[in-house]
Amino acid sequence: RAEVLETEHTFFSKVTESATLYLITFA
Repeated sequence: RAEVLETEHTFFSKVTESATLYLITFA
């Protein structure tokens, strides 16, 4: 189960990073 949580956390981090870059670029 720890591996699943780590994978979800990594995915969430990538999504958050992408959203941040999007906001910075188009703000």
